[in-house]
Amino acid sequence: VADLLSLHKNGAPASLNKNAPLTVVLERLGTTEHTCLPVVDENGKLAGSVTLERVAHALGESKNGHDITAKDMSVPPVTVKPYHSVLEAIHRMVTNHRHEVLVVNGKPEPTVIGILTSDDVNIVIDQCNEPVGTGIDLYHQLYGVMTKRRAKSVGG
Repeated sequence: VADLLSLHKNGAPASLNKNAPLTVVLERLGTTEHTCLPVVDENGKLAGSVTLERVAHALGESKNGHDITAKDMSVPPVTVKPYHSVLEAIHRMVTNHRHEVLVVNGKPEPTVIGILTSDDVNIVIDQCNEPVGTGIDLYHQLYGVMTKRRAKSVGG
């Protein structure tokens, strides 16, 4: 996961306070490449995530939108750690019906250090020179592509 996360130059995404109004949520989503943002409580603890799908759903159910906060649109966060495999990240995306996972550090209180999307994984899969396999074969193919990318970035 850390290898794929290194493809993003923007670093950690800006988080949303759980009480942020809809206007702030829309502004933040409009200024990022991501389709979801982490939501934190008043102590900065990860409390969930807001996705574009949840924003659209909330807007459809609200009469005016003025009373909607990030907390109202938040879903439980789906997370991985940098040392997790790409297959684990894919598994969590699929089993939770998400297009992205929040990447958190290993501290006792998780801090979001990035967002890994299905598009990130697809970019790497597209760079495989042979048909994409499954299970351990997919892992080896992804590892090979990431090793080549790392060598290019280090070597210039």
